[in-house]
Amino acid sequence: MERRRITEVQGTSGRRLTIVDVAREAGVSVKTVSRVLNDQKGVGDKTRERVRDIMEAMGYKINKAARDLRLNRPTLIALLLDNPSRHMSSFNADLQIGAMRGCNKLGYYLIVDDYGSPESAYEEIVDNSDLAGVIVSPGLSDNLGMIAAFEERNIPYVRIAPQSEIERSFCVSIDDRGASRDLTKHLLDAGHRKIGVIKGHPDHLVSEIRYIGVVEAAISAGVTIDPAYVLPSLYDFKSGLKAAEKLLSMKERPTAIIASNDEVAAAVIAVAAKKGIKVPEELSVVGFDNAPISNSIYPALTTVNQPVAEMSKVAAELLIRDVLPSETQVKRVMLNYRVVFRDSVADISK
Repeated sequence: MERRRITEVQGTSGRRLTIVDVAREAGVSVKTVSRVLNDQKGVGDKTRERVRDIMEAMGYKINKAARDLRLNRPTLIALLLDNPSRHMSSFNADLQIGAMRGCNKLGYYLIVDDYGSPESAYEEIVDNSDLAGVIVSPGLSDNLGMIAAFEERNIPYVRIAPQSEIERSFCVSIDDRGASRDLTKHLLDAGHRKIGVIKGHPDHLVSEIRYIGVVEAAISAGVTIDPAYVLPSLYDFKSGLKAAEKLLSMKERPTAIIASNDEVAAAVIAVAAKKGIKVPEELSVVGFDNAPISNSIYPALTTVNQPVAEMSKVAAELLIRDVLPSETQVKRVMLNYRVVFRDSVADISK
């Protein structure tokens, strides 16, 4: 049975109007207004702009639900997170905010799931006939078994910050290796030679990529990273406390610590305070992400600004444009990062 074509818009006054009213006000045909509402071809740019301006001036709002029913297309985008139940970090929050903005901008709706937990609705989501595609967050973005399952089911997907088989799919990244290298160079330029590293989650390939950046910077400066100074974390405060306790209990402790993210860096500063170690006078600390906590703790944290929300927003836009074949395709997007210099690093080179 063919779905009824719905051509109504809603005025801010609450009065229900039809596109006949819009066409009359704009001085164009009903068909022209319909094409503008449905983003169809066959309307000149000036006419399209005039119709939209008149709709905005009169306070008209497109009935998105009706439009989606009319177009008969899937409208759900799923964002899969890697075990957010362990801790709802600002990283995961920014991923959700960015993806939501990208979906809303293009008339899609976001759902979020915790992949792999007992409570996960993953199977229900991927079997949902209204699913347009999936955004795969870091960590999961290198789960090639999951990726293969999407491909077998013909589910469009975009990965955020993958480190393996990058050309296999659409993806959004920063240069994690370069960012880590630049951050390490800042410590080296400040005279630090005994540098501790609290790496990220051992199951996340990006953890190793960033460590490679650390080693590259050290080698360029003729410095060796002591393996005893290198410990893992799970990107959370609790695991950061454990690693920091071990590093700062050493007889010959590091003069600087590179943390896997700002949450772990905050844990390092907390342990240092507990032990009476002054930051940055006796210990320099740097993080990654430029999360809100980085500028809330004392001293404010030197870190890498990673545009997490923008990454997921762009991922949503890439995914939706892949769903809509008329759009120009872009395979990979690299976003810029920058080192944010604050007060947690002391210059001991003098």
